[in-house]
This record gives sequence, structure tokens and C-alpha cells, in this order.
Amino acid sequence: MKQKTQKRIWIRLAAILLWVGVVCLIACGGSGSSLSDDTSGNGTDIYDSGTLGDLVDIGDFDNDDDRLRETLALAMDENGNLVGQADNGDLSEAAFLWESDTEEMIYLGIHNEEYVDNSNYAYTYENYYGLSEEDDSGTSFTASAAVAVYSDDDTIAVIGNSATEDGEKRAFYWQDDTFVDLPPMYYTIDFEIVDDDGNETTYEGHVVKNNSEAIAMNGTYILVNLEDEDGTHAYYWDKQSYTTIKVYDEKYEDYDDVDGDSDDDNDDDDDDVDAEPDSVEISVPDYQMIGNETSDDSEAVAINDANQTIVNVGDGDRVIVYDIDNANSETLEPLSGADDIYAVAINDAGNIAGTSGDDAFFWKNGNMTLCGNLCDDQADGVSVATAINNDNQVVGYATNDDGDYHAFVWQYEDGEAVITDLDTLGGDNSYAVAINDNGVVIGYSETGETYETGSKTYNIYHACAWYDGGIYDLGVVESDDADFIFSVGVAINNSDRITGNSYTINDFTRGFVIDAIFP
Repeated sequence: MKQKTQKRIWIRLAAILLWVGVVCLIACGGSGSSLSDDTSGNGTDIYDSGTLGDLVDIGDFDNDDDRLRETLALAMDENGNLVGQADNGDLSEAAFLWESDTEEMIYLGIHNEEYVDNSNYAYTYENYYGLSEEDDSGTSFTASAAVAVYSDDDTIAVIGNSATEDGEKRAFYWQDDTFVDLPPMYYTIDFEIVDDDGNETTYEGHVVKNNSEAIAMNGTYILVNLEDEDGTHAYYWDKQSYTTIKVYDEKYEDYDDVDGDSDDDNDDDDDDVDAEPDSVEISVPDYQMIGNETSDDSEAVAINDANQTIVNVGDGDRVIVYDIDNANSETLEPLSGADDIYAVAINDAGNIAGTSGDDAFFWKNGNMTLCGNLCDDQADGVSVATAINNDNQVVGYATNDDGDYHAFVWQYEDGEAVITDLDTLGGDNSYAVAINDNGVVIGYSETGETYETGSKTYNIYHACAWYDGGIYDLGVVESDDADFIFSVGVAINNSDRITGNSYTINDFTRGFVIDAIFP
């Protein structure tokens, strides 16, 4: 049961890190105490926290008081810009951009503010483009989080999501201080109206669904998961193409006739009308479905710099690899004997890391290679992939003969596939989260120490980095206002900048960065 539960958590790691209604599923350990220089039982060199430099607290929004507020780092780009979620000081948590050049945090917004679309039509989501007679309960957005950032020499772009208390999400795109709504998918409806003289008129318009979620981006495209007429599916948008649609109130989506004397699909005579209902014309992104996959729900996962995307379909039924530029797609099926398959990352060559059944895999040019696990008898073990770099190194975690999980790196060496146990900071378990093109792996590890308070005892784990046979403890953010015990690494770029979060025992979080300098 432990293996299966952990596997599911990490297969959906992206979703866990990209949305934090409940702050984190991975924050249950870590400590401010450091270890002495030592070696693990496997001979891995362990380095004290501080060896790579000090963690830098990313701060928070410019609030009027001096109270320490929560921040949560969720993603970073190659230029060291960070995004995530921070306490806005008004009982809400909002998306932020932390600019590397200025080291300042910028508030990005929440959908509860009025939005003006590309055609200058102003609306708020709560009243369904101004068409609803009453606001729907639970549609007020109370929080937002930024989930990806991309920058070049000219600009910084961010995507994220707002959320209601009921869990509905609404995607956004932010660039140059402009907040762009990314609404759910729209589809065509038509109905007939019979006037008092018996004349029939057919009207055609659109209904916009309720949920949209931004997932990933590169310099050209944004990937979103959109609720549409048939479920939820993966789409892409080029950041610039728009289309104009005529929108009716969503209550008309089930109508065949809207005549007061005839029956309609929702059997609500109070809603019957004998004239065309109110409508508005709005400008919306011209979304394109990824791979035209409609038979099952699908979820976008990632996009590389070559505009190749990966999409998980159904409940782990298959993976679609879709090349936007060439409109070509390929399907990955579960391994023989496995119930499911999930892709987690794609590198710039189009090679993929993922997990099928109990096995992490590497996929290239139609060929799937298993990464194996850390057990002497491979049939006894489990492995899960979490990331891949441009040198085709796959990282994740796998079980060993003791039943513990250890971070691993898998790669080809002299033509032979090799999986390497990255070991721990002294505890039983460790987990790799990301790897850069320098071969630096980051994640978190149990330290072997515990933290006791009252009747509770917690296993401590810290953010860490693995490089050149060593494991480096990153420690925790130091603060006079909070006792940070635990930490995790979240992302690393090719300049060896690492970002992550420190946690208290009640999941109060504080984001950090560190520019690692390896000895």
C-alpha cells in the first residue's frame, strides 16, 4: 500500500506543486539543524547546510505591517525569476512574480477583480459576463497561484490560476503588467423561438463552461486544461490569436426550444422566454485541442522548446505526444501487465520520462526503456520518474531492499543503462524532484533526526542537492518570527540556482533561493 500511495502522489507531483489549496502534500518533515560532514552507509559524502551558500528568503508583498507572511515558490525559469503564491495581507493568497534582477515580489492578481477582454468588454466571472440574474454561490475567487514563468531579453510572462472556495479554477496569463483571462472552453448552442404569431426563429450562440487551468508554457504557447462540452481536455494557445463569440447565459445550454408554450430540456417554465435571451459578444483566446483527443478526458503536462507536448489521457490509459508545429501525434500505451501510464516530463529532443505500472521509464523515438529500481530482485521494487534533462538523465525515486525510497538518477553510460542510488542525508528516505543540464539533482531527504513538540514526533527532512557523488543539505530559512523545521527543493535552472520552501510544523511556508557554488 505504501508503494502504490507514494507512486500516485509523485505521478501527480506537477498538480501538487502547481496548485496549493491545501498548502502541500509533501511537507511533513525537515529541520533547521545541520549535520556534520560525514558519509552515508553507502559511502556518499554528506555536506553540511551552508556548504553551498546561505538560503535567501524571497520576502513577501510590500505590506504595511512587518508581520511575517506565507510565501510558496512553485516554479522558476532559466533567468532565475520565481513564481508562486503569497499571503496578500487581506485574508487572501495571491499569485506572485519574484524578479531576479530586482529581487522584488510583484502582485499578479486574482479573478475577483473586473477584467476587460481583448475587445474592451468589461466583466467579472461572478455574474457570468453580466448575463446571470443572480450571482452563483461559490463562484467568487478567493485565491490565486502562479505556476510557470518564461522570460527572454525583453519581457517576463507568467501563467497561473485563481480558485473559488468550491475548487473551481480559472486560468490567467500575465505579461507587462497585463492580466489576461483564459476562460474555459466555449461551444455552440442553437434553439428555436416561436413568437406570438407562430413565427419560428433559430438563434445560434455559445456557452462557456466553468473550469480552466493553466499548466505549462514556453516562449510561443500556453498549455491549458479546459472544461468543454464533452468533459475536460488539453488545449494550447499561441498567446495572440483571438476569436469573437456570442455568449448566452449558461442556463440555456440544455434548451431545444425557448418558447413559453413548449417543453425544453431543463423543464423549468420560469426560464421560458418568447424572445431571444440577452447575450454579449466577447473576445476569447482561439484555443486548439491537443491531438484532438475527445474519447476520454485528457490533461496537458508539459511542453518543450521545440513545441512538442505531452498529454495524459483518461485514468492513465495512454499518453499522447503531440508536435504542434507539424500536427503529428504518437501514442504511448501502458507496459504489458501494467494498468496505467503517466508522462511527467519531456526534454528538448522530444524524449520523455514517466511511469507505467510500477516502473519508471525513458522513451525515445518510439522505444521505451525501463529505469529499474534499487532492489536486488527487480520484481520486488517500484520506481517513479519525476524529471528528465537534455542529456537524457532521468530522476525520481525507487524502493530498495529495505523497503525505503531513495532518490535515483538513470542514464546510459558507455551504451549501458545504469540506475544510481543517490542516497539520503542520513535518514531512510529521499526523493528527487528535478535535474538540470549540469547533472545537478535537487529534492529532499530525511536527515535521520526527529523533531519533538508536545506529544508529536516528526521525521525531519531537508531540501538537498546531489552532485558528483555528494549530497548537500540546504537547511532551512532562518527567521526570528517562525520556527522552520522542514524544507523541500522545488526547481533548479542551468545556472545552478535552486528554489524551494521551508515549513513549520503547521505548514506555514516561506520560499527561498540559493545560487549553489559546488566545492
